[in-house]
Amino acid sequence: MHIRVDKSATLGIRKQSTRSIKFQPKLIIAGDHVPAVKTGDSCRYLGHYFDFNMSNLTHKSELC
Repeated sequence: MHIRVDKSATLGIRKQSTRSIKFQPKLIIAGDHVPAVKTGDSCRYLGHYFDFNMSNLTHKSELC
């Protein structure tokens, strides 16, 4: 399987006691750095929006 780094992004979530904490993992594929989703940003995966601030501002702006 060929992974296109230009169309990829990484997202890291770790569990710390009862909270989920977002972090920016460092992933390198075939010598290329895969960009991480910035803290506070939202992302779209398979048509579903993930917003860790629970505000859904990006999704609402696309609908309006």
